[in-house]
Amino acid sequence: VLLRVAALTFFLPWRLAAEPLPTLESDAVVSGGSFPNFVVPLPDGSRYMAGDGFVQKLNSGGGIAWSRTVDGFLRGLAVDASGNAYVAAWNFTADYSDQFARLYKFSTSGEPSGVVDLPVDRVAGECCVFSGGVAVDPARNRVYAAYSFGNPIGGNFNIKIAVLDANLNILDVRTHSPEFMYGTGLIAKGGTFVDSQGDVWVAGY
Repeated sequence: VLLRVAALTFFLPWRLAAEPLPTLESDAVVSGGSFPNFVVPLPDGSRYMAGDGFVQKLNSGGGIAWSRTVDGFLRGLAVDASGNAYVAAWNFTADYSDQFARLYKFSTSGEPSGVVDLPVDRVAGECCVFSGGVAVDPARNRVYAAYSFGNPIGGNFNIKIAVLDANLNILDVRTHSPEFMYGTGLIAKGGTFVDSQGDVWVAGY
């Protein structure tokens, strides 16, 4: 399914194995992947790695330059042109009554540079939030975070895309509410990319 909304394009394949993911020409633009492991190589031979509860930077020899913990289950890792890392995660609230999606930023030296909870309207019944990935578009100074919300009892899930600047200020939030057979919705799942035209691609099921 392909939906274009203003500057955003949502690509939502039912059969991920049959759909090719974009070829990434740049080493520091975007990375998305499958849960639980994410790796982004950098020009100097170092690389970022992330998994559930952590993000770390490895030097060119494979040694750990730094390692940081994050709260939750990892769903995405992206690196901008300056080497800052953006990590998308989700977790349960403290009382396990709901879930939240969160975006972290770390500097190239490992310093925490920001954290933001991605917005949902809980008054309107939006709940059960899953992070779906993160992508960086350095040419436009934009960060895109995909996440899902809904009511699993009713089978309805929808996808939101938060548009942020490099300081994690939320500039816009777009919602995609698919209408498919049996009324089921769609869950963003780990693959979020930006192409050379600035279109955002989100893989879900």
